[in-house]
Amino acid sequence: MGKVSIEQIADIAYASVITVPGVAGFAKIGDFSSEKENVTILTKNYSESITLKQYGKDYVIKIYLILLEEVNIRDVSQEVQIRIKYELEKLDIFPGNFTVNVNVLDLLI
Repeated sequence: MGKVSIEQIADIAYASVITVPGVAGFAKIGDFSSEKENVTILTKNYSESITLKQYGKDYVIKIYLILLEEVNIRDVSQEVQIRIKYELEKLDIFPGNFTVNVNVLDLLI
């Protein structure tokens, strides 16, 4: 097991999430300083929508998404979490436990 990079996690997350019904795309995080309106940006660079933190042997992966309007947010979030977790467990790249947190920042109308 080598060092885990955010790019590896982003690639796995992207491949897992793109086919989930109800997901519009990835939300860019960290740029909420707009003076006019609080706008969530749909990004093509999906590595900008994922954070990875390590706490001892435990890892926390946070993914930020934009969903389509009129979907069940809980069901879509749960499906995204299940798919990412399955793919990461299959690769066995984490030496300890890991958690996948799905954050829905906006709905695409």
